[in-house]
Amino acid sequence: MWLDIDPATKSSDCGKVWDISKEPANHFEVRLSVMKCKGVPAMDAEGVSDVFVKAFIGDHDKQETDTHYRCQNGQPSFNYRLLFDVETPTMKPFILTMQAWDRDLIASNDMIC
Repeated sequence: MWLDIDPATKSSDCGKVWDISKEPANHFEVRLSVMKCKGVPAMDAEGVSDVFVKAFIGDHDKQETDTHYRCQNGQPSFNYRLLFDVETPTMKPFILTMQAWDRDLIASNDMIC
């Protein structure tokens, strides 16, 4: 921002007054559609994966899709939609993170990528 401070007696040559008030808050909904994945490696001993996708914006509001159990060809399909509420303006940029996971019923889940 460029700011010139002139005495009040000086006449303005541009005549335009700039509004420098804070931008009002806007609320948006980000819709993320997860359809298919390709090239997902097998993570289980049987040569299959139980794949689900976890996504989040920033460090909060982590959401995940349903699980494609027993995926053998490395191409799980979902047809799933995740909804995120965001508000602008913000000081930090919005960073969408998506991760593919292998669901394990007995042990902890394994992150694929």
